[in-house]
Amino acid sequence: MEVVNQTDPGYGFWVLFGLFLLWGVAWDNLQQTRYYLDGRLAGAHTMNNLLLNARLIDDNDRQREYLGLLTGLVRYNYEQQAKEEVPLQDELAQAASLVAMYNLSHGRNVRWEPDAALDELQMNLPPFSMLCLVENALTHGMNPGQENGSIRIAAGPKKGPMQALYLSGYGLPQPRVLKRPPKGHGLHYLYQRLHHFCVARSSHNYYVKPFVQGNQLIIQFPV
Repeated sequence: MEVVNQTDPGYGFWVLFGLFLLWGVAWDNLQQTRYYLDGRLAGAHTMNNLLLNARLIDDNDRQREYLGLLTGLVRYNYEQQAKEEVPLQDELAQAASLVAMYNLSHGRNVRWEPDAALDELQMNLPPFSMLCLVENALTHGMNPGQENGSIRIAAGPKKGPMQALYLSGYGLPQPRVLKRPPKGHGLHYLYQRLHHFCVARSSHNYYVKPFVQGNQLIIQFPV
């Protein structure tokens, strides 16, 4: 009599389930790798531009001051690139250095005006978030024919698990760039890191891309 071997249906289920778990772990590791890699790429892109800007300064004292600020920014970039989050106040301090360096290299007087209430705001965000936004404002948002200008930032209302930050005082990104930044653009890296940041805090359902409302760019972070 011929014996027919029958496969237990439950066996196939557990094989598929195991493969699904392995895929999930691999995908999570890939996303984490991309998160850190994007941070390094965004930081390296910024550093390269800042080194090139140093060559625009023809005054030795201003150049030394610029390089001193740049040294602090390089140290911050090196120390924070492998972290998932940093305090808001650390990012604001480095953004202030970025504006000061811009003024030194371009002979401008752009003012950095963070609201005083931000000093008491307890929140973390992905490294280079503020640096990315401020660099974008300085590169694309300041009018070349205008000697002075300002970049303002203030806290918006907290809604549920999300805290809004409002940026204003400069030419805001175009709607099409905000909706889908081209790959390689600073906002492209910021969106990826912000999404990963939200998912890591189990609040991805609340993830909202930065958007313009009136004369303000609004970006929301989970807290």
